[in-house]
Amino acid sequence: IYQAVDFLPEHSADELKEKMQKAVAELGACDSVLILADLTGGTPYNVASKLCLEQMEAFPRFRI
Repeated sequence: IYQAVDFLPEHSADELKEKMQKAVAELGACDSVLILADLTGGTPYNVASKLCLEQMEAFPRFRI
């Protein structure tokens, strides 16, 4: 099972976070979550890192 999340130039970090949270929620039956980001330190990576810290209890094997 996978969820794709687009991050377009017109999207804000908050919009991206909402999209990622929705995608993670839809994967609720999964044991772990893997997020792929193209640039370390870019907005998608930074948002995913924060989400990982917030979701650590729900998904102990949350990886970026």
